[in-house]
Amino acid sequence: MRAVSRVLGLLACFAVVVGACGIPLDGEPRALDVATPTPVEEVPTPTASAIQLFTIYLTDAEGRVRAVERELPDPLTITALIDELRETPTEEETEQGLVTLIPAETELFAPPEPPAGGTAVIDLASGSLDTLEDDFLTLAVAQFVWTLTGSPSIDRVVIRIDGEDQFWPTDGEDKQRLVVDDYASFDPEFVEPTPEPVPSEQPSEEDGGG
Repeated sequence: MRAVSRVLGLLACFAVVVGACGIPLDGEPRALDVATPTPVEEVPTPTASAIQLFTIYLTDAEGRVRAVERELPDPLTITALIDELRETPTEEETEQGLVTLIPAETELFAPPEPPAGGTAVIDLASGSLDTLEDDFLTLAVAQFVWTLTGSPSIDRVVIRIDGEDQFWPTDGEDKQRLVVDDYASFDPEFVEPTPEPVPSEQPSEEDGGG
């Protein structure tokens, strides 16, 4: 009975407190005035830089260019291509015997301008391609030309050193404006033409023939 009396006393105290606070007591439901929450602006998640697969050309043990695919930024730039050409080949490419002959020290003397009329002008600083000689130089230039002309906006390549025009070795004569056909013999699918047999001379009557 003592416990029941204590509970009843607490309930009586609660009723007094509620009444003192001025909270009306009735049996009808009331709508609560809830303020509309302010929407939180969603911060856009930064998207990763767009990339694309592009073919660059390395060299193999037979002195030919070999196509490999690399992930490069989109839109593609000439600077990105040059950087990729001078990079050490991947482990898989190295196992295939592929190397790059573009010196790692290769740097631009001036930023490349967008190709005009299909011609890309590459202005390299001295200490790059000009340090190579003979077949190594020809093959390195072939890497440049085969790679850059893989872009639909580039048909010809002009390579300068410290702003000065240069003549570069090709399959034939040295040239300034270079196209991929100038390095056709470096194509891995290139087949040396079979020389036509020289017809033997028929003996004349004066030589006792006939």
